[in-house]
Amino acid sequence: MTVDPRRIAVGDKIQAPTPGDPGAEEQRIGIVTDISGDQVTYLATGVYDMYYGPGDDDYYSDMRIPAECVVPLSTVTYHWPQDK
Repeated sequence: MTVDPRRIAVGDKIQAPTPGDPGAEEQRIGIVTDISGDQVTYLATGVYDMYYGPGDDDYYSDMRIPAECVVPLSTVTYHWPQDK
């Protein structure tokens, strides 16, 4: 899936690699809170394990404590626009 960074808006849900560990199998999922230049800030509320997938019991887990993440827009791997 290709993500068009120009279509990402505040309030949308995204999935991106964990900041500081772009090659990791785990990617955080959360709601976009800010976009500044080529950086996106989002509040991560869950983690998706790219090694597993749908059908595996442990491919997604909620984060007990949400984390604010800042990553380049170009690293976003999935994008779910908010319902309007």
